Amino acid sequence: MTTMKDFIDDYLKRGFGSMNKNDFEVMIMNELLQGEYRNMKNYEISRKLMIPESKVKRLRYEANLFAVFAFCSVCQGQQ
Repeated sequence: MTTMKDFIDDYLKRGFGSMNKNDFEVMIMNELLQGEYRNMKNYEISRKLMIPESKVKRLRYEANLFAVFAFCSVCQGQQ
């Protein structure tokens, strides 16, 4: 899990206020899945976050894409 400073830096890369709500939620879900929510089932996450399980599934999928993209960017030195 990254620090809050890293999280804010990543957010500010795109320009303050330019990230839409979904992208922001995906970024947060990515952080949660790397930390305390790593081994939780979708149902458990949905109960904890008070959102539908279908939204958890979608956010988990998009967070995995986000993580792969971030990893590929780091490997290519584009960070």
